[in-house]
Amino acid sequence: MLEHLTELLHCASMLDVEVENLLEEWGMTELLKPFEDNGIDMEALLLLDEPSICELVPKIGLRVKFLTKWKAYVSFIYLEHDDDDCIITHEDQDEPDEDAINEIVLSFLATLRSYNSIPFSAVNEIITQIEQDFQILYPEAAEKLYEKWPTLHQTMTVYADKNFPNWKEQLPWNCSHLDEEEQAFLSLPFVFQSRHKRKKGIGSASLTSSIRSFIDINPNITNIDEFCQSIVKEERPQPFILVLWDEKQKTRQFFTVFERRCLLSASLLKAVDTCFKLHFVLDLSYQIDCFATWQFLQHFVFELFNDKAPELNCVRAFRAYYNSM
Repeated sequence: MLEHLTELLHCASMLDVEVENLLEEWGMTELLKPFEDNGIDMEALLLLDEPSICELVPKIGLRVKFLTKWKAYVSFIYLEHDDDDCIITHEDQDEPDEDAINEIVLSFLATLRSYNSIPFSAVNEIITQIEQDFQILYPEAAEKLYEKWPTLHQTMTVYADKNFPNWKEQLPWNCSHLDEEEQAFLSLPFVFQSRHKRKKGIGSASLTSSIRSFIDINPNITNIDEFCQSIVKEERPQPFILVLWDEKQKTRQFFTVFERRCLLSASLLKAVDTCFKLHFVLDLSYQIDCFATWQFLQHFVFELFNDKAPELNCVRAFRAYYNSM
């Protein structure tokens, strides 16, 4: 398969331009020069291995981002072009027609450029890799949420009840069948309310938008594929957490939503942990409507302070309350 594919790609014109276009679409123009210096054309791009990528992209953060896009690119090739009808082989004709080959290749590359979602299998592999990278880079922080939340959630609930009475009644859903640890996560957008610049000055994000940009809850009859495809990246940044529940059966499922894919998590705790590590390892900006919630998790729970943003007043206030206990 790869031999046939590389033969097709080798016959296409302006392949180096296609590599340049891909890097620009991926937002990685800083890689244009090293790729050019090392003669990375479309054929070489498909044949790259991780040791070669480590040499081409020495910075860990950028390398992880590149691997995300590169693995998705290669996965798409094998998922969408594993049928014999998708390529012209030597068994099909002894002397392939050059115009037909070029037409197939150009159509294939156009399809790749229009493909904006990462295949499900590739995303799962990426999630595992990101968690491993986080463990290597920040070993002391990797398990912090699991270590702290079983007791911290109680303090958080008491603090929320004291400062934001009836916060549970203000939730857009009835969360009475969630356990105490899970409910405490939903208190975070109340305790840590985000403020950001708007066109007419500085204002607070609405509680509903703050909650949904952190954790969104939908009925279990929700069609996952339709939900994911309806996400507009510019309007709803990812990753975020999705909960599907059955009001009658009192059952729920937890997902991390990333690149318009829903990744099943064993618990809400696991989904929040995965969501944070995706933000941090891939250097993704926190969603503006729940920025304060993510900063609390970063500073107070994971104890990572390598961001340039000053600690928000609401985070400092909770820290003072916690230390006074």
